[in-house]
Amino acid sequence: METMAILACIGTGAALAWVGGRASGGGMRVGVLRAARRARHLQSIERLPLTPQHSLHLVEAEGRRLLVAVHPAGCSVLEAGDASGGTTGAAHGG
Repeated sequence: METMAILACIGTGAALAWVGGRASGGGMRVGVLRAARRARHLQSIERLPLTPQHSLHLVEAEGRRLLVAVHPAGCSVLEAGDASGGTTGAAHGG
């Protein structure tokens, strides 16, 4: 189920990049290149599967690292901090 959600997000992003490129007259290639440049602000550092429906993800977003728990009911941010390792305390999501 998690794989399907990821594939849906990738497909939606590709479709939006294609539409954005078409609107600017550059076609899909330009839109995809623009999306790739923007994507550098978000990076998946590591994924740890816990069960078939539960996993932990370490994500870096614009210099901040987030520890995200993914579960059947959604996801929760467990810990946030700067990329150098300093934490800003636990944040709880639902």
